[in-house]
Parts: sequence; C-alpha cells; structure tokens
Amino acid sequence: MLQGASPSISISIFVRLRRFWLQRSKMSRYLCLLTIGLIALFVLVNASSDDAAKKGPKVTDKVWFDITIGDEAVGRVEIGLFGKTVPKTVENFKQLALKPAGEGYKGSKFHRVIKDFMLQGGDFTRGDGTGGNR
Repeated sequence: MLQGASPSISISIFVRLRRFWLQRSKMSRYLCLLTIGLIALFVLVNASSDDAAKKGPKVTDKVWFDITIGDEAVGRVEIGLFGKTVPKTVENFKQLALKPAGEGYKGSKFHRVIKDFMLQGGDFTRGDGTGGNR
C-alpha cells in the first residue's frame, strides 16, 4: 500500500495498472517482462563483479624508497607487489630494490620531473634515462 494513502486509492491504482497491462498485446507484455528480467540480471551481475573488483590481487611483498632532496629526507614511497600475479617481475623488482648503490635502485635519482604530473627514475646505470643493458 502507498504510505499515507487510503486503501481505496491503492486499489484504484492497482486496478488502473492491471487494466493498462491487459490492454497491451501479448508481444508487448513479453517484451516488457524480458526487459525487466534483463535489467534485473544486469544489476545482479554488476553487483557481484563489483565485489570481485574490490578484492583485486593480493599484495604479497612491499618495498619502499626513502626520498631525499640533497641531504634532506622528504618522504617515503611504499610499493605493494603482487607476487601471485607476476612472481618473476616481483622477484626482479625486489632484488633491484635491495641491491647496493650502483647495482640497484639505492642512490638512483629521478632524472625526469614534470611538476604536478610525474617523476621518472630507476636508471641506475647512467642516471639520465638512457641506461640499461638492452
């Protein structure tokens, strides 16, 4: 029943809806039911996929980089790694993060900085973005 409506008004609305429904052709009613069913199915599937998307891959390892400007410590960047999704990449990245200066990321610099947009770094062979062994 509609809240605040008298029973006779609710019955009147129901009677009108029923009359409207019965005046439609059989095909129109089937199409209407099919549409309602598809919308309901879409809502259910979308709701369950949102739950799966929220979970995502599990972080198995974490590495961090302490950032300095000159001799002043300005912060730390912590990176979560997805070892079950990309195990080889995680292992390679962890090794580079743990190696000493000159052999890994320790002591490397950001060679490209675009204010309010991005930092680019990780070139520990040349320090300017052109290094690497390939």
